[in-house]
Amino acid sequence: MKHQKGSVGTVILIVIVVVVAVGGYMLYQRNKDNAGTQKENTFTTEAEGSSVSRRDTLAGLPYEEAARKAKEIALSIVKEESIGRADCPKTSTDIISTQEDGIEKAWGIFVFYENCKDDSIEAIREERLMTFKEELGWELRDPHTSYQRCQEGRGHQDFSNKPCL
Repeated sequence: MKHQKGSVGTVILIVIVVVVAVGGYMLYQRNKDNAGTQKENTFTTEAEGSSVSRRDTLAGLPYEEAARKAKEIALSIVKEESIGRADCPKTSTDIISTQEDGIEKAWGIFVFYENCKDDSIEAIREERLMTFKEELGWELRDPHTSYQRCQEGRGHQDFSNKPCL
């Protein structure tokens, strides 16, 4: 009987050591992965260091320049308001269209969250409206549509509202 108790104690000790070792290794891997993506969390733009402002007017600009500036302003708002998703370190914006009163008052914007650390979702695309109010400048409204693209082998590879597997 005494020999049996010693065996059970040894097995329990081995299980504890294995659980601690595996947990430590997983934590190490997660920290290693995060260390490689920290630079991506900076929300860099082509015009990094440019002087875009939420209050910048787009009136009188050629469409191409207004679109470029609207895209930069939208990305700066995402960065400033920490709208980005921590589990999706790469964030970018793109223009869908101008709406309402032309290029001055509203822009349809895509906000992309990519390289997601999710086992099924690789990227998320939100459709937002960026509006201009005299007293506040540009602001992003809450997303009115959200789509996802799945990790390879986990479902659709285009943006869709269908769930990933």
